[in-house]
Amino acid sequence: MQVKTFIASSAAQAVAQIRETLGPEAVVLNIRRVRAKGISGLFQRTNVEVLACVPKTAEPKPTNDAVLDHLREELASIKEIMLTLVQREASPPGFVNGPDDSASDLRISPILEESGLLRLYAHQIVDQIKAINGRVASSSVSEELSLAQRILTDCWKSPRPIQANTHIFVGPPGSGKTTALCKWMTNAVLLENRQACVWRLDGLSANTSEALSVHCEILGVPIHRCPASMKTAASEMLFVDLPGVNTSDETGLVHLQHMLAEIGEAEVHLVLNGSYESSVQLAQVRSFSRLPINDLIVTHLDEDTRWGKLWNLVLGTNYALRALSAGQNIPGDFRTASAAELLRAQFARK
Repeated sequence: MQVKTFIASSAAQAVAQIRETLGPEAVVLNIRRVRAKGISGLFQRTNVEVLACVPKTAEPKPTNDAVLDHLREELASIKEIMLTLVQREASPPGFVNGPDDSASDLRISPILEESGLLRLYAHQIVDQIKAINGRVASSSVSEELSLAQRILTDCWKSPRPIQANTHIFVGPPGSGKTTALCKWMTNAVLLENRQACVWRLDGLSANTSEALSVHCEILGVPIHRCPASMKTAASEMLFVDLPGVNTSDETGLVHLQHMLAEIGEAEVHLVLNGSYESSVQLAQVRSFSRLPINDLIVTHLDEDTRWGKLWNLVLGTNYALRALSAGQNIPGDFRTASAAELLRAQFARK
């Protein structure tokens, strides 16, 4: 994947250069303001620097190595199972396995748990695999893995189509709400040629996201701190940034609920930090469930390789995953969530 740098006087001109050079498949990786080098840069207006590339398509694997690939998969699976068993033998005194540990007699069970899936859901998947196979273990780990992926895919909930142009990002502090907003807005403005504006609103605490204002300036997107009117153009996307609210802050959650009611019809996205443990994420979802949440956006996915944790949100809540975000670069890695995307990352080494 070759990354190219484009410098122009505005974001729109940079996008025109990108499309002319790299074509419609180009992906924007980062955008920032830059000045000319030397003394002359002090007297000239700043330019926009955009990093972009064309994603490299995966090359098909040669078919003549199919037998070796199968053996590698089996060896990797056995190695992972042995590691899990060693870890279980090293459990502290007093540790008692759950009553449903009989489900672990399939080799896929420890693999599912190691990928981040909670034991409850891992055993449910194993029970379904047994039912498919007539209560008899399958012939290979790869077959069990294929069945598990099929079962998980059937459990996937697709988010409903977006019905409003107003997008509100809510969540606890540190979840990456503002970064997710900036990534979505940048893709909409640069790649989809959409008109947008931003409301950077205060809650019970001040909204200190100065980086959001800077990024809006780069894109030429108007940003308002205290909008005089709650109305926007029908074709214009409105992105609303609000301060994070702790799950233990009952007053803050009630105030946030009133703010959302005042704004009116909108797509409300709950943003969660993907590096947190599933127990924390599920507790956060429960705390924010009083709000009219439409879907979930998971961020910080570059900080944890156990993407199987995301299935706990799919299986343990009534919400669908809308988008997945990794890294701080804007727009960087911001993609539509899908079952295939989760499974590809979850079993990348399998």
